Amino acid sequence: MKEQFLFLKKLISDSLEQNDTAEQALKYLNAIQKEMALMDFKYNRLVSEKSILANFLEQTSRDYEDKILELAQARDAAETSLTKINASLAYAKRIQKAVLGHTAQVKTLFPNSFVIYKPRDVISGDFFWTTHLKNAPFVPQKGFDSSSLKVIIVADCTGHGVSGAFLTLIGITHINDIIKAKDIHQPHLILQELDALVSISLHENNTNDQVRDGMDIGVMVFDEIHKKLYFAGAKQSLYVLREKELIRIQGNNYTIDGRTNLQATTKKFDLHCMDFYPNDVLYMYTDGAQDQFGGYDDKGQSHKLTSRKFKNLLLETQSKDLEDQKKCLQEELQKWRGTLAQTDDVLIIGMRIEQ
Repeated sequence: MKEQFLFLKKLISDSLEQNDTAEQALKYLNAIQKEMALMDFKYNRLVSEKSILANFLEQTSRDYEDKILELAQARDAAETSLTKINASLAYAKRIQKAVLGHTAQVKTLFPNSFVIYKPRDVISGDFFWTTHLKNAPFVPQKGFDSSSLKVIIVADCTGHGVSGAFLTLIGITHINDIIKAKDIHQPHLILQELDALVSISLHENNTNDQVRDGMDIGVMVFDEIHKKLYFAGAKQSLYVLREKELIRIQGNNYTIDGRTNLQATTKKFDLHCMDFYPNDVLYMYTDGAQDQFGGYDDKGQSHKLTSRKFKNLLLETQSKDLEDQKKCLQEELQKWRGTLAQTDDVLIIGMRIEQ
């Protein structure tokens, strides 16, 4: 603008100094008018652009304020929902805790024992169940009974968190019914009946259904009168530590889900029977510990602990009393995990047979 004004001033000054003719003066005047018209046009365009920009900024500011308000409302709604969800989970945890086994119950059956129970989330898909049956008939072989049976059950349900927790309630409800109401005490028959009841509960009679809800479970019955140990498992094993050797009592390779296996119309679970001796240590656990990621290798990649390494941990700590062994296992598992998230629910039970 300043340059254009100086240009016009110079035109007029030059015209006056040179005594230009009227025709030349008219030409200068026309030029001046054109420049002024151009200046007006540019000025008006600047005013228009300024107005457009001001409107844009005002609208953008309103949109931004609306978005901030919308986000704040969404945050408040999310916080309210999260509070309700956490309250529901806390209540569900109390319900689950009321029906699940307790460490004190294991201690009652086996005073020299430990339980490591660490859900991945607030509620767990792993559970254990215990009872002491007195004067209960137990007939794995004809004419055999016992007046004192200690039952320990360890299970790993499909998934974890809410989905797994629902299955734990289904499993515990049926186990109570099978053992206490129906008086079925043989481990393999407990699993067979449980499989049938889970089938009814989950309505899983369609073999083409891809959903595989169920549980891997081990049932141990401890007959302290006759010094016998009975076990049956559905993708679960019992481990016996005896004289520095870890003996595996392997369950069948199918799970409890109410589905038929490929070889038979109904699943048949094997019953294992063995003698036990003083200082034997019995271990029952789910796969949460051995499946935990951690232990970075040379390439900076994490990997699973694996079953072999977990068994080595049991052997390396076998000389300790069980409470010290529990602490060592917890420390080693945490060291392996490091800063990584917990992969799965963890449940480990160790029991030493006294003299």
